[in-house]
Amino acid sequence: FSDRQAPELNWPFSPPKPRRIRNSIPVAKLASELDKQTDPPVKAAWIEQANPMTSNPNINLLARTMNKLDLIVVADLFLTDTSRMADIILPATSMFEYYDLITGYGHSYIQLQQKLIEPPGECKHESEMYRLLGKKFGFNLDYLPENDLSTIEKIIINSNLNTDVDELKEKPYLHPSYQEIAFSNFKFNTPTQKIEFFSQRMRDRWGEAPLPTYNEPVENKYSSPNIYNKYPLSLISSHAHNKMNSQFSDISILKEEPFVWINPYDAAKRGINENDRVKVYNERGSLILKAILTEKVIPGIVHTYFGWWGGVHQANINKLIGDYVSDIGYGTAFQNCLVEIQKVK
Repeated sequence: FSDRQAPELNWPFSPPKPRRIRNSIPVAKLASELDKQTDPPVKAAWIEQANPMTSNPNINLLARTMNKLDLIVVADLFLTDTSRMADIILPATSMFEYYDLITGYGHSYIQLQQKLIEPPGECKHESEMYRLLGKKFGFNLDYLPENDLSTIEKIIINSNLNTDVDELKEKPYLHPSYQEIAFSNFKFNTPTQKIEFFSQRMRDRWGEAPLPTYNEPVENKYSSPNIYNKYPLSLISSHAHNKMNSQFSDISILKEEPFVWINPYDAAKRGINENDRVKVYNERGSLILKAILTEKVIPGIVHTYFGWWGGVHQANINKLIGDYVSDIGYGTAFQNCLVEIQKVK
């Protein structure tokens, strides 16, 4: 998806690798799997740098599951939908109040994020929270370094970057092996160093066919006719232009009225007119949106944005999305959702 060629940053403070990880749950399955853990059972949740009550699928089920926990702690800057469920909210620092090394999704530069101001009030960087808890529990604080430039320097050295903090203060770092034209030497990151149509790694790592194949979605006309008969519209979603996932949803100038695009043909069948308030629903939940009639979506498809907060917009499409895991990558199959729409009288 990009020509990013930056090397991976190596964290030099990790404890020895455990013999096994007792449990792991794909993010997509948090709602349905959290309360199924028995060895040991999950009694508490610490949540940081995430807003699962907005961003995770099947959030009605997730809310019921999280309400069974004995304790929920959220470290955040904002009163997100997840923060509203917390027993304890710990105020975190903003990006202007701590040091970090930043890499990007779509470029190959590594940049130093400099601390510009001290955190206000009781705000703390997560690393300081860890250290305070580590002291309480008597943990080895070597694994919980302070957020300062000496820690950044150790990460630079351990990552074999040919730069230092002083140089990064002046300009971003570009690895010497960077190719202006990606793969200009025609050597790709595959076992054969060629473009592979047959991928043995696909079979070995994910258990999937090494050749591209088409599989019907879990929810559609052919794979789940019983669901389709009740909910015959496929819901797809995309990023809003003025948001990054669910971030910035609480900024007043960026608030829009939540809407859904629907083809005029589908709207006419349901007696829906432009700007009508409509109920979008399936067996997992429902929400009220403004209908926008448009040929931008074909009949049978409806479209909306994701990232609206329930506590701000009273609309979150993840009430409708099922907790399906993607075939590779342990991602969420967000575009795999059947719904029905009716006019709100």
